[in-house]
Amino acid sequence: MMKLIIPILIMLMIVAIVKGETEWCYQETANDSSVTSTTPTASDGDCGVYNGNYDRTGTWTDYKNTYDGDWGALFGISANLGEISYLYINYTKPSNALSTSLWQVRTTAPLLTISNLSISANCWDESQLQFRVSSYSAFASSTVNWTCWDGTEWEVLNSALGIANVYEEAMWWDIETPAVPPTIFIRHNNKVIQIPYTFFERYNNDAWVINVDKIMFKRFIKWING
Repeated sequence: MMKLIIPILIMLMIVAIVKGETEWCYQETANDSSVTSTTPTASDGDCGVYNGNYDRTGTWTDYKNTYDGDWGALFGISANLGEISYLYINYTKPSNALSTSLWQVRTTAPLLTISNLSISANCWDESQLQFRVSSYSAFASSTVNWTCWDGTEWEVLNSALGIANVYEEAMWWDIETPAVPPTIFIRHNNKVIQIPYTFFERYNNDAWVINVDKIMFKRFIKWING
């Protein structure tokens, strides 16, 4: 029985802790056809997924200014006083994108600023990332809300009071580079073997576990006890 305990302990302890790296990728537009500006800010990063879409409801003035890639002074706005107009933006999440990704928007309260908004867990868990920006024109009561769809309702991520101007938005994807399985050697009685990559399975974001079938496990025990 003692001979069996040793290899079992070894198998349980071979769990390699290997973290992948992350990098930020900037995506200016939800799809390729939406860029109309020739300014440098209109260029997209190579994030790999550009099959999202834009839509709107209500009555807009200069609607295309909300997604033309120009982060200057141009904006779109609800055209009629007392009416709420909506801009919808759907992004397809790149492979290995993390929930720490940020939605970048331009606001006008208190000054013309660019904000990076965190995305709620419920919104992130949707198959497609769905945003909505509302523009309400009513003089001092004007309002802009930046929201995301959580599967049940629109969650407010940011608000600006006293204005109805809608400028630009974009995504900063926090993308994880998958970790490569480690190289592991085992030494026993001056014999060294390498654990093949084919035995590795991703356990979670930080670890790999080694899987062996019954035959390989018996061979391993025989090698340890040999």
